[in-house]
Amino acid sequence: AVSWLALPVLQYYGLLCAYYWYHRFIHMPIAGPLYRAHHIGHHKDKFPVKRLRAEEYGDNGGGGWFETGGELVFGIPLLTLVVCVFRWFTLPAALSFLLVVAVVAVTGDAFHSSYHLVDAAKSHPEALAFHKWIVQQRFYRKYQLLHDIHHARTGTNYGFTDFSMDRLFGTYSENVPDYLTQARLDHTDAAKY
Repeated sequence: AVSWLALPVLQYYGLLCAYYWYHRFIHMPIAGPLYRAHHIGHHKDKFPVKRLRAEEYGDNGGGGWFETGGELVFGIPLLTLVVCVFRWFTLPAALSFLLVVAVVAVTGDAFHSSYHLVDAAKSHPEALAFHKWIVQQRFYRKYQLLHDIHHARTGTNYGFTDFSMDRLFGTYSENVPDYLTQARLDHTDAAKY
């Protein structure tokens, strides 16, 4: 039996591992509509390397996830996983997993949205106050850089707030391509990088 303290830790890393492989899969053409919604929609259309930041997340400040395929790409599989867990686990284990999913999903989505917004953003899909706070934190710039590298080299840095699976599976990279360095220097918040 797993202790009550170890259970959420195991669930957290299990979820990160599943998410890592899922995120990696949807960057492959074989993923079909998921590839088109996420890789093409998010990486190529909405936030290409030369336009990684915006004042608002989504066209005209609206939509967010619904404009970049997030509800299809991440929401539906995550919801399916949670429903299955309630079927397979005991109630305390299922509730623990639900809490872990909530923490991972909310923080991941809030960070990810901020990565694509200028510091003085006019809106944020989750919380503008969170965005204004997070951009002031030292560690944030490193995470933002790792995500920028992911947009430049999509075979790297699949994590949003925890890159341990990237380290484990060899996809972690701090290698900044020259064209990404230039794109970041051309950006409004360049002095803060």
